[in-house]
Amino acid sequence: MEAFLLISALVGALILLYRYATAFANYFNQRGIKYRKPTFLLGNLGPILFQRTTPVANLTDLYREFAGEKVYGFYEFRRPTIILRDLQLIKRVFVKDFNHFTNHTAPVDEHMDSILGNGLISLEGQKWRDMRAMLSPMFTGNKIRHMVPLVGKCAEDLCRFVERETDEVEWDVRELLAKCLVEVIGSCAFGIEVDSFNDPDNEFDRVAKYLMNQSDVRKVARFLLIMVFPKMCKQFGMELFDDKYKRLFRRLVSETMLKRESDGVSRPDLIQLLMLARRGKLEADKDVEGESFAAANDYLETGTDDVKRSWSDDELTAQAVIFFAAGFDTTSTLLSFTLMELAIHPEIQDRLFEEIKSVQRSDSVISYEQIQSLEYLDAVISESLRKWPPLTATDRKCTKDYLMVDPEDGSPMFSIEEGYSVWVPIYCFHHDPKYFPNPEKFDPDRFNRVNRHQLNPAAYMPFGVGPRNCIGSRFALMSAKMILLRLLRSFRVEVCPKTDTTLQLSKTKMNMTLEKGHWVYLKRRS
Repeated sequence: MEAFLLISALVGALILLYRYATAFANYFNQRGIKYRKPTFLLGNLGPILFQRTTPVANLTDLYREFAGEKVYGFYEFRRPTIILRDLQLIKRVFVKDFNHFTNHTAPVDEHMDSILGNGLISLEGQKWRDMRAMLSPMFTGNKIRHMVPLVGKCAEDLCRFVERETDEVEWDVRELLAKCLVEVIGSCAFGIEVDSFNDPDNEFDRVAKYLMNQSDVRKVARFLLIMVFPKMCKQFGMELFDDKYKRLFRRLVSETMLKRESDGVSRPDLIQLLMLARRGKLEADKDVEGESFAAANDYLETGTDDVKRSWSDDELTAQAVIFFAAGFDTTSTLLSFTLMELAIHPEIQDRLFEEIKSVQRSDSVISYEQIQSLEYLDAVISESLRKWPPLTATDRKCTKDYLMVDPEDGSPMFSIEEGYSVWVPIYCFHHDPKYFPNPEKFDPDRFNRVNRHQLNPAAYMPFGVGPRNCIGSRFALMSAKMILLRLLRSFRVEVCPKTDTTLQLSKTKMNMTLEKGHWVYLKRRS
């Protein structure tokens, strides 16, 4: 009898699991959308999870399989997701009809994780708009201009650190740049001097190492469980971000605010914005550019009224965490791949060095205006963002039922119900020869003054699309240009025995990084 009950319970559990895993099996068939048959529970992510391919190779394989389609289906584990392959559809969904797709598909919400769930990426609706309006003043041209000397000092620290060693030292520039970027974020966001090169065990460095370590089995397991069984994980209180680092950020933000209040110090950085927001004294910045998305303002509260919402300590701390994580990963990816390309293509590096020499003597201080005037530097950075975009895909969650129509003739295609998601495979568009001829070639001249006007701007989206694009893109670009400029002024980047000139991406990491590391020589210029 006991054996019968046990077998019955097991069979019942298996039936429930099967029904759970296949609940959306007919989603794409019912809508006439082509898709690749999913694997049980894993969807179309199996090749990535079993490390048979890289995330971008998996994306690209599907993109090519459904060439000629405007959309196709993708199973993110058991969840059906619609991939947009048509630029007109992307503009319609992400910009024109933004009021139907206002949110990201965040793996956690504020009730599941009080820090990550309250970050700008995870916030929804009016709360997202208020938070974005609160943070936007930090990224105006005026504020970025004041940060140039701070980033310049961090770049000087980087160069002095490299100068301690001989020319024959091989550098993994991703790890080297991580130290510099920890200093940049510490200075520009928190107003804290972080001496990463002389104190490698400081708190900011420990957070950076935690974020960079994507081979941590516990982190990966937590992520997979939350993605596959979100409701169950919510009930058990499982969180993505380690408690130890939450406590660290809470303390850093709290202590920095208290010290400034007691000392009467004011700085143009993130902490100052958070302090003003907490006191309800934050005013709208009239210098904010790029925030006038009509669709977003039609759906949400309009205008540029002062942000008077009351924010909790965790909501404010969450922005510091997101700024650190996003700023660190985006800029380190951009710079490390740029340096690899310059080592492999010395003729491009030489041309860039000549431009740098034309505006800056070895003893002069570079200004924001000079950085902006360097056209070839901008072209190099733009091409690096095309070929190696830190953001390989972006998404939106449908917030109210939507009828997708053909952009060419206006005929109805299918309906998307509230709660389902759409993706844009940014990496695939950046590597599509239809939009960028010979896409595997690193060619900054695509973005020179003449050629850039021949490109389809809608196909280039390194910082996302529409009102929920990356708020810190201007800061990331300035930081990357400043660090690259200062590094190339003193050093020539060359291939070394450890350099993988094929630039094979890692199959074991979810972000853009090379399988064999970013190894180069940094040789002093005479």
